[in-house]
Amino acid sequence: LGVSLFWGLACENALFAVWSHGATIILQESFDAGEALRLIEAERCTVYYGTPNMTLAIEEHPDRAARDISSLRVGATLGSPQQIQCLIDLGVREACQIYGLTESYGNCSINDAHDTVARRTESIGKALPGNDMIIADMATGKRMPTGEIEQVVAPMGTPTGQQLDLEYVVQEERSMRIRQARLQGYEGDACGECGNFTLVRNGTCLKCDTCGGTSGCS
Repeated sequence: LGVSLFWGLACENALFAVWSHGATIILQESFDAGEALRLIEAERCTVYYGTPNMTLAIEEHPDRAARDISSLRVGATLGSPQQIQCLIDLGVREACQIYGLTESYGNCSINDAHDTVARRTESIGKALPGNDMIIADMATGKRMPTGEIEQVVAPMGTPTGQQLDLEYVVQEERSMRIRQARLQGYEGDACGECGNFTLVRNGTCLKCDTCGGTSGCS
């Protein structure tokens, strides 16, 4: 367990899993990739809890090739598809992606370790019991149609009984749409009227090829 115990991934996920499954937990006072490699090999660790930067540091460490970490099997992390794949390539073949917030317990969704690699890298899994998740419009809060990319809202109960909205802009998906639009010759901005990334320069204005709307005119 390389993650700080004050964070939800460790204190609300890993520790509860350790207690409920009767496991042994291996800690570091502070994360060090070389020491993590040594501990995994020496203790024959089977479960990995870490963030993408930790995974990358372990993968790129000079001692990586000399250490036997084949005991690793399952783990929990978060990140982009490429970052999840990096953990799988490290040997954590049953890596799961989680989604949540420390202040409201921790997880609101998680993958199944036996889902396909594509599902585990490209999805945050199903909502856990007691959690409802919707894709909502950032301005109105209304539920978006299937296939739209906006804001994830996950109302969850806090220890005080109050409801807390977890609101995240799906930056990875939006960035992908921007890159795709620019490769197709568009400006990369979303149209203010229809939301499509199909704006082209039209004099001092931007014009949308999809709906014909304009913006930025002087």
